[in-house]
Amino acid sequence: MLIQAYNRLYYSTEFTLPTYASATSAQLIILVKAQCEMSYYLCIHLEDEDIRKNLQAQAVVKAGVVKEDYKQDMLMQVPIPPFVYDILKKGGFVTKTQFKIVEIERDMNKGIKK
Repeated sequence: MLIQAYNRLYYSTEFTLPTYASATSAQLIILVKAQCEMSYYLCIHLEDEDIRKNLQAQAVVKAGVVKEDYKQDMLMQVPIPPFVYDILKKGGFVTKTQFKIVEIERDMNKGIKK
């Protein structure tokens, strides 16, 4: 599971991770923590994840027996636990920007352009 956890994190498009050989000692501590947590997640949840991904691969979008809905566009995405994501984010390894809400002002007196 340690190798699979490393591969899932290293090849994820959400993170830019150095190899262990090129990582600094501070980065190495963060990478080891994230890999251990990811490995623990896989030990517990990989079987359930495989079942769900197999259903998605068969184009199932609603499983009536377990009352679960599956998003079709999530088939090629692999889950990363929030705790692992937070560890890597604090280490500065996250490459994707998260959705942010910004304050937008609205002038109610202004007309709509057509």
